[in-house]
Amino acid sequence: MTNRVVRKRVALSALAAVLGGVPSAAAQHANAAAARQNGRIGFIDSVNGGWVTANPDGSDRQVVSVTGSGLPAGAQPLSLKYSPDGTKAVVGFGGLTGNYWLVDAAGHVIRQLPDALGGLGVLSWSPDGTKLYASSPLGTHDPQSTAPPLPNRVVVLDLSRAGAGWTELPGQPAGCDDSQPTAAPDGRVVFVVDCPTSPTSVTRSLYELDPGTATARRLPIGGTDPQFSPDGGRLSVVVGQAGATGYGVAILTMPLSQSEASWLPPVVANVGGLEGDDDVTAWSPDGSRLLVRSTRPGSGADYAMDYSIHVVDARPGGADHVVAEENVVPSRGLFSPSWQSSGAAAPGTRVVDRIGGADRVDTAIAASQWSYDTAGTGGRQANVAVLSRADQFADALAGNALAAQKRGPLLLTGKTGLDPRVAAELKRTLAPNATVYVLGGTAALDPSIDEAVRKLGFHARRLAGQTRFGTAVEIAKEITPDGPHTVMVATGADFPDALAAGPAAAQDLAGGVVVLSDGAALPPETRAYLDAIDPHKTDVYAVGGQGVAALASGMPGWHGAVTPLAGSDRYATATAVAHSKLFGLDGPIPMAGVATGATWPDALSGGALLGVQHGPLLLTAPTGLTADEVGLLTSSHLTGLAVFGGKVAVPESDVAQAGDAAFGAGKWSEVVDRKAPALPAASLF
Repeated sequence: MTNRVVRKRVALSALAAVLGGVPSAAAQHANAAAARQNGRIGFIDSVNGGWVTANPDGSDRQVVSVTGSGLPAGAQPLSLKYSPDGTKAVVGFGGLTGNYWLVDAAGHVIRQLPDALGGLGVLSWSPDGTKLYASSPLGTHDPQSTAPPLPNRVVVLDLSRAGAGWTELPGQPAGCDDSQPTAAPDGRVVFVVDCPTSPTSVTRSLYELDPGTATARRLPIGGTDPQFSPDGGRLSVVVGQAGATGYGVAILTMPLSQSEASWLPPVVANVGGLEGDDDVTAWSPDGSRLLVRSTRPGSGADYAMDYSIHVVDARPGGADHVVAEENVVPSRGLFSPSWQSSGAAAPGTRVVDRIGGADRVDTAIAASQWSYDTAGTGGRQANVAVLSRADQFADALAGNALAAQKRGPLLLTGKTGLDPRVAAELKRTLAPNATVYVLGGTAALDPSIDEAVRKLGFHARRLAGQTRFGTAVEIAKEITPDGPHTVMVATGADFPDALAAGPAAAQDLAGGVVVLSDGAALPPETRAYLDAIDPHKTDVYAVGGQGVAALASGMPGWHGAVTPLAGSDRYATATAVAHSKLFGLDGPIPMAGVATGATWPDALSGGALLGVQHGPLLLTAPTGLTADEVGLLTSSHLTGLAVFGGKVAVPESDVAQAGDAAFGAGKWSEVVDRKAPALPAASLF
């Protein structure tokens, strides 16, 4: 049962600017958040056990029993909120006082949280896990009094201070009812404000309090259940839908421009009805997806409601997967979704995946089968596919960023027709009517390929310019029609730098793209695209020595606003990209990939899949990995490693070098061409 509507794209404001190569404070917090991995999901099922956990696809459903002294006798939890690191949770049991408890992830009581006079509303964590936010009237109301009830105020509890109590957040508007706070990594707090306009009506708005300021400011949008993404760059909010029944989840890029006040926000999923101040959404720890609780009138018993929990892709055009459903009377269904961050990987033997085939076409297909389950079977589902020419890299250089951003494989085919092996893989991995992108003009890939794609039941969309540079620009526009949040400029005269840039660009979920220089110069197509960008509002990276030179000479006014990622050769440049803030500035990363630096096909198809798995692409030299690459693999706390290409492309000695560096000698095993295995980043879609 899915209540989805068509997604719409919201114009993106910049989250952070790179000035003189130094990340802003917001960007630094975003880096820390980006290192988190998705674990299990949790929610309250008031019919079947209370606190329930499951895998993100809904499998392995388990009930968590809350145990410890002082708990309400026989009570089941009514609310749940995991801590940002996934090791703890706050559970609520209802009532006005004594209702919230801090427990570990297995349900064992750590301590009871202090009361606030008048009770507490829905709680949220600070991203560093040191504070809790809630709402409370901070007083009690005499039911015999003719005075109006005390308004709620946003309150804060500092968990790091022994004996601390709830204190009022400063800067809230006077005379209004404030609730549902959410905090960003840099300390910003957004909350819901209901201000009376008459004795019987109120106006609902969102307010934002910046750290260090005395007064919160009103945002140009209303709604309920605001939730900051883990990096603080986006805000989900439940809003009414013009011309539609019920409520929907909108995703906005922060900071929110006043010019957006009249916009209909982009709705990514239907919520249906609300029951009070519902806590109905939760971000995945990696910021790529949302848990959404939806309701709608059900069938059967009088007044029954259909409750469902959905995993929803936060990217435009993404998937919606139902993981739990109930048909019960109102207030007795599914509530309080929360997504747990995964902890340290279990000890034991690690796996190095070698992904390769008889030729480059087979290797790309093997990579697709490693990353995506068969359509309609659950697990990791591809949304799209990208087709590129198998014997030339010109039009494909920006294609791995497209495939990663849109979540689908990049496959290779011959110039004159659709390879039968590729046709079979498209049928396996895509749902009917899915989009298949065809890269390059008809001189690169024959029009018969489009027709063959359509005959398979898919929509063929060709992205082409007059040159490879124009094609890269068309790809960039397809990824972010309203302008990019991150731009990576790499030479299109050769392949290595652009292929390393693709997985990195895909880490910016607000829209990362790769455009091409012509060696050390900017071609007209790229220059025109960059002219429309403000480098102080868009993160700009120059990848490789030629990319650095092209931006320095072609955009001299951008001096100080461009971050260079370049080394002495292609291997050092790939390492520089892997060390960048896009992969968390040397924080833990779940997955990395290795491909030969001598040719491009394996790196192209592999990079498209690494982008989804949040891992960088490293290139092997004829003599193996460089010392810097070995150091990166050793220090990154990997839980997965993929090698793209057969034994001729990447010799066993290189695999051994990479595996020993990542996991330690004797602590890993090599497996060839696994089909959709469980992966560290656990990407479903």
